[in-house]
Amino acid sequence: MIQYAFGDPAYLSKNFLFMTLLGLFSGGIVCAGFIFPQLRKREFRESGSMKKTGIVMGGGIFLVFAFAGYWVASHRFTRLDFDSGKVALAYHWPGRTRSVACGEIRMIDFLKANAKTGTLSLAIMRKDGSVLKSAPVSRWDFSPLWKEMQQTVCAER
Repeated sequence: MIQYAFGDPAYLSKNFLFMTLLGLFSGGIVCAGFIFPQLRKREFRESGSMKKTGIVMGGGIFLVFAFAGYWVASHRFTRLDFDSGKVALAYHWPGRTRSVACGEIRMIDFLKANAKTGTLSLAIMRKDGSVLKSAPVSRWDFSPLWKEMQQTVCAER
């Protein structure tokens, strides 16, 4: 069995935490704007406090950010195990493993995860059109890993 690790699993948890805190902050500001009329522009102060609307709008904004953070953190694998024509992808959060047969894989390539930081992600493109992405890896860590993977993981494709 050949194993490859991608990025730091804690990065995905930090990303989720950041998105959740950003949603909490943004939702809190919107909620405060509805509840406290003195925080609004002069022309909108007459309507008074709208506590229920503030809670619903602030909570909705928080949930959108929390769901986006969860989506990003839970849909990137952190380890790839290759053994006899089968690729097993390990996900950090929530912990699970997904198996893909080499016959289902159309192409393995890399994508820019973040142009500013220069990180890359491995992308496994399946024949059904779905794409499985790895956690971001720095360009310098990815280059030797990519060369070795091209020769070993599903090389018979």
